[in-house]
Amino acid sequence: MTDDTLSEAIRLIKAGKRPEAQLMLEPFIQANPQNIPAWMWEAEIFLDDCDKIRVMEICLEHNPDHPQILRALEILSARSGLPVMPPPAPAPVVSRYDPPRQITPAYVPAPHAKTQKVAASPIEEPIRQKQTPKPVVSRKHPDWPTIEGAVAFSEIREMRSRYTNYYFAEIGAMYVVNNKDYTFKHPYARKANITPYNAQLLTSLYRPGTGVTVSYHPKNPRRAWVDEWDDKVTRQTLKNIKDRPEIRNELSRQYRSRMLSGLGILAFGIIATVVGTMFLSAHSSGAYIAFTGLIGWGLILFVSGLFSWLWNMD
Repeated sequence: MTDDTLSEAIRLIKAGKRPEAQLMLEPFIQANPQNIPAWMWEAEIFLDDCDKIRVMEICLEHNPDHPQILRALEILSARSGLPVMPPPAPAPVVSRYDPPRQITPAYVPAPHAKTQKVAASPIEEPIRQKQTPKPVVSRKHPDWPTIEGAVAFSEIREMRSRYTNYYFAEIGAMYVVNNKDYTFKHPYARKANITPYNAQLLTSLYRPGTGVTVSYHPKNPRRAWVDEWDDKVTRQTLKNIKDRPEIRNELSRQYRSRMLSGLGILAFGIIATVVGTMFLSAHSSGAYIAFTGLIGWGLILFVSGLFSWLWNMD
């Protein structure tokens, strides 16, 4: 990878396309761990200071005692109030003839402090759990000031469970208060029970760069609210979108397709059951076969498609 990759990643970050820039920066940093500007721009991808500090700490492991990184850590620590983890001391060289001795670790957490699990580096786990507590999502107060923000990221995510997968929308708006960046995520879009089609509609409605009005707590700007992202307002917005003729026609087409697919699977399962039973009965008395899986799956598709299609009709 060349410096053109870094230049393109910087351009994407300045344009607000942080996920795309991250996909380009991480392989570049893996190939060039001594490139300090690349690490600096990697830290700019993250909005929270604790994430920026963690990136700088990983950079310091590859570039020990680098003055620019030490200065960046000092500024971030002073701005966020978070302590910077001291770099681990090098392990002493022990000869095979020396008796074993107890080696004191360089950093020992407080005995009652609750340690937090953090990723080894932002390259291995770009989406990590933040060290700071999650901000309390609160409805705005009438006295809260407002500021114009913009959608920073909008994409569909997959959440896997033991039995099934859920799809939801990850939408977040970035706003600046006192020269500091904050992010407020769409609360309704992140719910697990949102349908994939609703998630697709929301991500198409709120593309990166879309302007939104953010209300924030004057003393704690992390507490914020977006009126149009309220649950009731979002459900009404989705309903209004689905009431459009072109959307209703597309939904009807999808539901009819699901209904016909279920009907075909159901018919195939019944025919296969009848033919298989006749064949076995001819060779062994009382034997039969039933394709219950095909019949059940086809019935579910047919019924769900039928009810959805009838519900969507005028």
